Amino acid sequence: MCREARGAQAAGPVGINHGFSSKGATVDYLDFYHFLEGLSDYDNWLSRIDMNSKHRRLIPVKGIWNNSQQILGAFDKLFTKFQNSILVVSYRSEGIPSIESLEKLMAEYKNKVSEVGKVGHRYVLSTKDNHEILLIGQ
Repeated sequence: MCREARGAQAAGPVGINHGFSSKGATVDYLDFYHFLEGLSDYDNWLSRIDMNSKHRRLIPVKGIWNNSQQILGAFDKLFTKFQNSILVVSYRSEGIPSIESLEKLMAEYKNKVSEVGKVGHRYVLSTKDNHEILLIGQ
């Protein structure tokens, strides 16, 4: 998450798009969104670049978003922080935790949870069809 929303207080909707875990394997968010993360931590960007990687990703940092056993707790923490905002989660159908688990967790904070925008697509380097799903909590 871009600086994991450190210190942020939302006045409006909060969009959440994290790195995906699928079938026990995590995909590091920084491998794909390093440019956005770099912009959000601009003063330290250069020192965070992995110069040995082909596409100049940021140096991997282990944390709760990269751990399939802790990721539901990470969502809980984020939902708690932004419980007074509309929550919009972009999520992959085969992600860990399951869509059902995220909906259940979001319902602890929001009166209305909707699953919208289920769009089928294939990631460039994947052989499987997936669905991108938006969960909206109001």
